Amino acid sequence: MGRKIGPNQEKQADLPRGAVPLSNDFGTAPGAYWIEGKTHLAFFPGPPRELHEMFHRYFLPKIAGLKGGEFLVRQTLHCFGLPEGELDQRLRPLLDSRREIDGVTLGFRVRFPSIDLRLWTSDVDAKVAQARLDAAVVKVRERVGEAVFGENEVKLEEVVGSLLKEKGLTLATAESCTGGLLANWITDVPGSSEYFLEGAVTYSNRAKVRQLAVSEESLSQFGAVSAEVALEMARGIREASGADFGVGITGIAGPGGATDGKPVGTVHIAVAHPGGEWEQKFLFPFDRLRFKQIAAAAALDRLRRILLAE
Repeated sequence: MGRKIGPNQEKQADLPRGAVPLSNDFGTAPGAYWIEGKTHLAFFPGPPRELHEMFHRYFLPKIAGLKGGEFLVRQTLHCFGLPEGELDQRLRPLLDSRREIDGVTLGFRVRFPSIDLRLWTSDVDAKVAQARLDAAVVKVRERVGEAVFGENEVKLEEVVGSLLKEKGLTLATAESCTGGLLANWITDVPGSSEYFLEGAVTYSNRAKVRQLAVSEESLSQFGAVSAEVALEMARGIREASGADFGVGITGIAGPGGATDGKPVGTVHIAVAHPGGEWEQKFLFPFDRLRFKQIAAAAALDRLRRILLAE
């Protein structure tokens, strides 16, 4: 890149005595690996993409086939729609004093706007460890139900996309307060053109009327942030696009814009689909970015639940 190497870059070339470097295909800092007595040591850079690739591509092959020790197995369940406190209450009857489910450790991790349930266990016999983990996952799913939307690395928009593709259905979105974030997430998924037809960001009342055929009477009588307008947005984009599913989102991201009975964080989400219509009012009192994220996720989660019931 034509840049001079500085002290920070030179330092990255230093390795502990006796170590071999682990290549970094996505960054500049290499990892390091060496054996100290009977212990295999490895050090990795912090950025997740660099760490994960280095771990799987360059470290695991070095220790594959080693005898002794225990096999570690783990699984992550992604949840949406239940707060951490309620998840804990539902799962507490399964846990012993060490927060284990029959030898499987359970941990919580908030990864806004979703919550991860992380389960792991180990055994000298890999099959025994996996069977123990699988049994614990079944028990957790029974307690949590539909709040679990996926496992390991899957994202909510990928789950919704898979369901739409599997059922041969199409989707279009009409957004106001989320500013196109929902459409952005949907189109982040490779192959989304098979089921996503279009997205409209109708931020102003005028745009809602012009593009979605929202009635001026509804806007005047109920306001832009209302169940009536959200439903008309969902119907309007569904009709305009010819999609099977239409989503409408309208809300108050703040910090201004609140009115009597409609505080900052109020959002109405609606879905129009072949089986009927759904609408719900939420209150997400977060900063603008997190408000947009949780509102878009709530819309995706409702799509997922409707599709599962189809």
